[in-house]
Amino acid sequence: MELASILLVCVSAVLYLAAALLYAYQLKTRSDKYISVQDRVSGAALLCQTLLIGAMASNLSGTPLQGANILMLASWSVMVVYFIFEKITRRRTYGAFIVPIVLIAMVMAWELGAAVAPDGGNAVYKDWPLLVVHIVAYFVAAAIFIFGGASAIMLLYQERQIKRKSADVVESRLPGLSFLKKVMRRTIVIGLPIFLLGILLGIVRAMGTPDISPTWWMSPRIILSFIVLAVSLVVLAQSYITRTSAGTVAKTYVVNAVLVLILTVLSAILPMLG
Repeated sequence: MELASILLVCVSAVLYLAAALLYAYQLKTRSDKYISVQDRVSGAALLCQTLLIGAMASNLSGTPLQGANILMLASWSVMVVYFIFEKITRRRTYGAFIVPIVLIAMVMAWELGAAVAPDGGNAVYKDWPLLVVHIVAYFVAAAIFIFGGASAIMLLYQERQIKRKSADVVESRLPGLSFLKKVMRRTIVIGLPIFLLGILLGIVRAMGTPDISPTWWMSPRIILSFIVLAVSLVVLAQSYITRTSAGTVAKTYVVNAVLVLILTVLSAILPMLG
């Protein structure tokens, strides 16, 4: 099965790269010529990554819920959310932003040792079954925030082109400003409660652990989680309470999405550093 894992990660990476190039081609040329091929390649990439996760779980006698595999599972979750989003909205433009992120995260996870069993295996899960809910809540919220960040980037780009009075805005395949604003508003109002649920479960777990360090809250992961929560609350307030311009909200959302990506990488690396 180890050989199967190596083959699957290579095939997945090649397919994701091909899909990323097809999405970029569609966005650049404004052509629908290869849409069916693009959908099949990206679908095949997700299938191969799913098989890869299954093969690694077989090798390790279970799916590790810590270490580098967190990054592998997070990238898979983002791609699953993308497929659901694309089927509902029929907006394939997001693939040009999402697929490269998934590819980089998957390869990074493999290089960090996702196929190697972490110390202690899933001992944390055995002591705390809610770990699955905690992690899934983070994965879903992170994927939603990343979509909001992608929408923010596209909105900022179009606003910049409008200020320049560029004809590219008229001919662009990017979603309209009203659609992007709607996605930003909805993703923050959906993603924030899910992210908060994950944080609350983590706090309950930490406070209920007898031998935990009194400075547990000073962990970089915990601090960054609260920073993401704070920035998300700012985005929510800007979107629904204050009369903040869409451009300003978008800039804040981009910061939020970048912090989420950093937090995901930290979640994979820090356990390895002990």
